[in-house]
Amino acid sequence: MMHRYDIGRAMRAMKVLEHEQDNIQQVFEIADALPGHAALLAVWRLRRSAFGRRLLAERPSMTHILRDRARLAAMPADSLAAGYLRFMDSERLDADALVVADCAVRRATYAPSGDEDYVWEHIRDTHDLWHVVTGFHGDLIGEPALQAFMCAQLGHPGSAALALLVFAKAPPGVRPRLVEGFMMGLRARGLLGQDWESLLPLPLADVRRRLRVRPVSHYTPMYVARA
Repeated sequence: MMHRYDIGRAMRAMKVLEHEQDNIQQVFEIADALPGHAALLAVWRLRRSAFGRRLLAERPSMTHILRDRARLAAMPADSLAAGYLRFMDSERLDADALVVADCAVRRATYAPSGDEDYVWEHIRDTHDLWHVVTGFHGDLIGEPALQAFMCAQLGHPGSAALALLVFAKAPPGVRPRLVEGFMMGLRARGLLGQDWESLLPLPLADVRRRLRVRPVSHYTPMYVARA
């Protein structure tokens, strides 16, 4: 994975996002254009723990695990898995949605290789679990607020750019949620280095306590008009 910046590409994607606020592909354009050293640092952190080293060695696919809705539905009603299914249903998503958007951006030049590439894919594939744990919806407030959370956790320049773009353009009432997301990310344990498969059957409240995540204050989600 190259640690290069393409400011022009990022700016073009941001302009599209200003008019198409639910265009998830542009989020991946920005992330791919402004990678920084976040993935390299994430690999370094993972190598410091036994689970992180096993994750990098075995490279399990969380998308494969999260596709199995029957298995997830059999888990307790108060579990992280149940919360995940409720989130995906309410947002009209499936486990492959982010994979499709990411691949549409990177298919021309991308060939999976080292640990950094796997870490990026693992972050992508667990993204909606981060939504569930933090309590942010997949809306025009929750998505950038989660990017602020991810910026605090991972130091990813793309996440910082997205959060700052929304902070600069959003009505004042939206900005506290972005600040809350960032502060939440600073306080929380590292979500990247978690054994998400083992957390799925556990009560969501227990998972949040374990990860030191106090879910976001109540807010009214803002969506682009849905058909």
